[in-house]
Amino acid sequence: MTERSGFSINTDYKAGRLEISWSEEPSDKDFAGYEVYMIPEPWNEYGTYEVIAARYNLHPVHFFCNDIILMSRLGSRSTKYVSIPVLPSQLKGEGEYYVRVGIITMDQDSNTKNPYPVNEPNYKQHSSLESISGYKPVYIY
Repeated sequence: MTERSGFSINTDYKAGRLEISWSEEPSDKDFAGYEVYMIPEPWNEYGTYEVIAARYNLHPVHFFCNDIILMSRLGSRSTKYVSIPVLPSQLKGEGEYYVRVGIITMDQDSNTKNPYPVNEPNYKQHSSLESISGYKPVYIY
C-alpha cells in the first residue's frame, strides 16, 4: 500500500473528531466510494492499516465509524472532506496515528464486461483500490 500513494490528504484532530480533506478526483470509471484507513497502534508508522470508515460496514478489528451520514458521504464522488468521531479510548490510547484515504472502484463482471452494481454484497466482493493517498500523521488526544 505504501508504494502506491497517488495524492495528498490533510488531517487534523479537533474536539474528538478526526478531520480529513483531499482534492483528488476519482476517475470516470466505475466509482464505488472512498475508504479511510488508519494504523490502529499509536507511533507505529510501519503498522498494518485498517479501514475505519467506508461506504459500507467492513467489520474491521479495532475501530469502525458506522455513522450513516458519514457512510453516505463516502459513497459520493463529490466528497472531499470527512469528519470522523474518534476518541483515544476507542483506539489504543492517545498518540500519533497514521491515516490514508483510498478511492474505490467496482470490478467488471467477466460475463458482461460491465461493472458490478454498487450494493453492499458486491462492494465487499467486487471492489478494488483505484488509488490511495500518502500517509498523514495526526495526534489524537
